[in-house]
Amino acid sequence: MEIWPNEVCDTDAVQTMVYVWNLVPSSQQPHTIPAELWHGKRQDVSYLRLFGTTAYAHIPVDLNLSKLYPQSVKTVLFGYFGQVGYKLLDRETSSIITWQNS
Repeated sequence: MEIWPNEVCDTDAVQTMVYVWNLVPSSQQPHTIPAELWHGKRQDVSYLRLFGTTAYAHIPVDLNLSKLYPQSVKTVLFGYFGQVGYKLLDRETSSIITWQNS
C-alpha cells in the first residue's frame, strides 16, 4: 500500500524541509535563525508539527447535512500553508486540504 502519492511526496516534502530549515539556527549564527534575519523579528515556531503525523480537519457546519455526519476528516500533515496554515492530505480521497488556524 502506497502511503504518499509520488507527486505530493516529492515536491511538498522538499518545500517543507526548506521551510523548517529556515526556522532552525545555523552553526555560524547559533542565536538567530535565517527567517529572523530576513524579517527583522523573532519568528514564532509554536505552530510547527511533525511531518507525516495524523491531523483532523474540521468540516464546516454549513457542509454538515446532519448531526450524525462526522465533524472532522482524518488526514496527514505534509506541509505548511503560509505562517498559520497546514497542508493536509486526505488518504481516502487523495485530495489536498489547506487548513488555516484562525
